[in-house]
This record gives sequence, structure tokens and C-alpha cells, in this order.
Amino acid sequence: MSVKEKGQVSKRVDIRHFVRTKQDFATLVPGIICLVASKLTSLQSVMTYAPSLIPTVFYNVEIWDAKVKSAEALRTKQSRIVLDQVIASLNAIPATRLKSSRIMSAERKRTMLVEKLSAPEKIKESDLLDLYPFIHAHFNIATAPSSLISSFGKLLHFTAPALLPRSRLLRWGDWMLKDDLLIKKDGVASLSYIEVLEAIYERGLAFDQVDSKPAMAKALVQHAAFSAQLMESATSHKIRMSSRKVSKNAKSDVTFAIMDKAVFDAQDMAAITMILAISRAIV
Repeated sequence: MSVKEKGQVSKRVDIRHFVRTKQDFATLVPGIICLVASKLTSLQSVMTYAPSLIPTVFYNVEIWDAKVKSAEALRTKQSRIVLDQVIASLNAIPATRLKSSRIMSAERKRTMLVEKLSAPEKIKESDLLDLYPFIHAHFNIATAPSSLISSFGKLLHFTAPALLPRSRLLRWGDWMLKDDLLIKKDGVASLSYIEVLEAIYERGLAFDQVDSKPAMAKALVQHAAFSAQLMESATSHKIRMSSRKVSKNAKSDVTFAIMDKAVFDAQDMAAITMILAISRAIV
């Protein structure tokens, strides 16, 4: 998706409207079915099992309330499941692969990451940045087990999270970086209350129903700052690897252009998205 128009970066409200409309067209028919079903069962049930199938044009305060309640209940339960799967997947990486790794002290870095994730109340999002080279080489979205990728999708409210989970998660990571830049450019104050709720929901951030708009807006600003730091870490690593002329394990023509800030290849974005996804499970 292009984020430029006539040489100028478009406003977030325009891009968000385009994305929302495209999603609505894709969910129009199942959305109507879900709304009818909600009259026969409950709206809360629909939001629990098919949160993305109701087009946003049908949204009202009742639907948003149901969506928020369902999302927070799921996040609280699913985050621990995801972290346990991440730890198990890390421990399953063969020691021989880490011993021969081009990443210095790869085994020690795996141990560090496992220890940090075992006590998520003590870990900060920024702690993950130091481990970017290890994650890039050994534990990214492209190489992690499918079961873990599906669990990430469930944590992030994907409908049918087991369906094409890797490509959907990569698109999510790509959009998060772009949207964070747009929010930083336009200012969080430009967002309506519903847009703030929508952005919090998309990012998998924690909801607190007593939160005011300023509190949630602050969470978006902090997320945008973390995304910027993550992009800097990814860019620095890319430059270091290029200067060393390190060949990659897999070649790919797929690239992700994050506005005019950076261009990442598929492995870069797989590592970036892994860190973004893990960070959603620790806060």
C-alpha cells in the first residue's frame, strides 16, 4: 500500500479510511451474518470468536464495548500461553546450530532471552532490542514453529489465526511500523476517541476500561517510540551485515518499504515482527 500522494505523505485519517474500507468490503457478507447471529446468541460471543468479521461501518458504542471486553480477556489469557510457546521454541533450537552461528555467543543470548521471558513482569520492551541480531538469525517469524505463529495471531485478534498465519503476521508488522510513523507525524491528538481505541486494539495493547483518552494516547506514543527504536536497531544491523558482506541463508525479492525511512527485506521484517509480537505478550 502506498502512503504517498503527489509527492507528499498522505494524512493518517485518509490512509486509515482506505484500509478500513477495504477490510469492510471483505467482511460485508459474513459481518451481516454475525450481526444477525448476535441477535440469536450474544454480541459478546460474536466478538469472542469472530472479532474481525463485523464491518466497521456497523460499529457503535455497544459493539466497541463488546470488542474491548473480549480483547482484554483474551490478551490476559493468551499472553502467558504465547510466552510459554516462545520459551519452548527457543529451547528447541539445536545447540549445534547455535555453536556454529555467525552471531557471537548465540547460546548465551538464547539463555538470556529465555530467562527474561520467564519473568515477563521484569522485562521491558527495550530489552528485546539488544537481542535483535540473535532473533534475526535464529528466531524470526519465518523460522518459528507454525503453532507459535498461530498463537501470535490469536493474541492479536486475528479471525481464523491458523489461516496463512506467517503472511498475515508480516502484514501486521509492516502496518504497525507505518501506522506508528503516521501517528507520530500527524500527532496522537488528531485521533478521535474511537480511532484511539481502534489503534490500541490493532496493536494488541492492554485495555483498561477506566482509561481516559489521554492515558491510551500515551500508550500509542510509547508504542510509536518503541517502533522507531526497533527500526533503528534493524537498520544498524543491516548496515553491519552489509559491511561484512555476510551472505544470507535465503534469498528473497520481497521488500517492505516503510515510507521514506527504510527498506527491509523479508528476513529483516520477520525479525522485526517477531520482536513486536513478543512485546505484545509481555505488557
